[in-house]
Amino acid sequence: AAVPHPPPGRRPPAERDALVELANPRLLLGVARGTYPGRACLPGPYVPSAVVATSLLRAAAGPSQQERVLPAMALGDRRCALAITEESATLEPEAIGLRGEVGGRLNGRKLFVQDAHVAHDLLVATRGGGGINLFLVAREQRGISLAPMTVMSGEKLFEVRCADVEL
Repeated sequence: AAVPHPPPGRRPPAERDALVELANPRLLLGVARGTYPGRACLPGPYVPSAVVATSLLRAAAGPSQQERVLPAMALGDRRCALAITEESATLEPEAIGLRGEVGGRLNGRKLFVQDAHVAHDLLVATRGGGGINLFLVAREQRGISLAPMTVMSGEKLFEVRCADVEL
């Protein structure tokens, strides 16, 4: 039977060092740049932040917002967590109930937000008058709080609570 293992960036350093020595990989995800000279190290979480969030921001954000965040995200110096899922735990558009409009405030919560604790920003999906909106919100913004969720997979999932968060 297959045994799940945490990704390299979440292993204890001594165990990760031994795996790198044994496997001699050229690319390590979830590891800070420069940790292993001669290897490409991409700080994690790589795919949700550098691929998914970056793609959404390229499609939906304005030019000034893109200029402000995308270069640092491309380098892995800035991370973004996706805050989409709510009570139903589905990604269907009709499952998004958190209300949010430009100039308004967020009050509610998002569930199963992966790696929110290491994100600089949250990309929050809300329901507005025109349908689904995406807001880039600083994780440290007043009114944002995180609560770890207990899961069997070892992933770092969080409940993100929004209390009168200014948009």
